[in-house]
Amino acid sequence: MTKQARIIVTADDAGCCEEIDLAIEELARRGVITHVSAFANFGRLNAILQRLKDTVLVGLHLNTSSGRPLSPIATVKSLVGAEGLFHSPTPVHSTEIVASLNRFKRDVVPHYDLSEVITEFKAQVAIFTRVRGQTPTFITVHHDLDQVLLVSSAVYAAIPGVLSREGMLRAGIVKNVVSTFVPEFATANDASASILETIDRAIRESRTAESKLVEVVCHPAVSASIPCQFSAYRRGRFLEFQAWTSPTMQTFLASGIRLDSMLYFEPGATP
Repeated sequence: MTKQARIIVTADDAGCCEEIDLAIEELARRGVITHVSAFANFGRLNAILQRLKDTVLVGLHLNTSSGRPLSPIATVKSLVGAEGLFHSPTPVHSTEIVASLNRFKRDVVPHYDLSEVITEFKAQVAIFTRVRGQTPTFITVHHDLDQVLLVSSAVYAAIPGVLSREGMLRAGIVKNVVSTFVPEFATANDASASILETIDRAIRESRTAESKLVEVVCHPAVSASIPCQFSAYRRGRFLEFQAWTSPTMQTFLASGIRLDSMLYFEPGATP
């Protein structure tokens, strides 16, 4: 008997701008995502929580690489530039996204002051907890900066007992994390085919893992008009949204895939 695939689908970057929030709200309404990871430092957290209500599980997207810090600038000097904005890996051209991010993790992030990262993460956790009325059930880190040891250490210090995406991978709770990122120059058909292939790979991997989840991460937007200071990944977000809302995707997700929840892996919970 074929094992049922256990997939969680997380939409990252909620609470950043209207184009992204509208897309995430629509995917939640359609039931094709199970989790949303939301920023606390763009001033839109309450609005996106109100929109989503309890349709999906909402976690905190910890962030030290886009926008402004919640902490006083004087307390997080190593994280910001002259204008008070976080140091960011955002490239000049969309084709340089991956290379730019890798350079950022290698050359910039290791020079952060650990205590300052902890300070800012605690501020974001506090805002999320106040607005949501509870501490985050799960957390992710923008640009996956917790792949850098300094940042992952700050996560554990700022919110003990709650694993980040990278932490769940290291703990073996999640088998793998795959992204539906598509090239900016892709056609709509190519983007859809690429995303379906990514999900199919996640399904196959999930079926070979004993009681482990595979997470699929998406970054949708209802248009390519994303503020350039936030992200160079703009048209790709719109292509992702088109693919995730297509009839082909609806049929694919209805074909025996179990969309799961991280809640099953909290202490004392049973899958």
